Amino acid sequence: MNVKAVDGSTAWHLAAELGHEDVVQSLLSKEADVIATYTSAIRGTEEEGKFNAGRTPVQRAAVGGHEVAVRMLLDHNADVTIQNAIGRSALQDAI
Repeated sequence: MNVKAVDGSTAWHLAAELGHEDVVQSLLSKEADVIATYTSAIRGTEEEGKFNAGRTPVQRAAVGGHEVAVRMLLDHNADVTIQNAIGRSALQDAI
């Protein structure tokens, strides 16, 4: 469940980004790492890569506008202050 793809993304990132609340809940019940971050910036264009590197699942959910997924992650101590590679946090992304 905490296995990372080549770009550093996990099931968390995809579930949060797409707003799949049932998958988010399943991962929460299995105590998956709520602060997992992308480890590289190889996904998408170079600009997208810079934006994605270092992002957490709660950032992905915030950017996607998935309020319920964000709340679920926050209820499990997701940190909204962690910054991605360009210095943006989930708190900033949610605004």
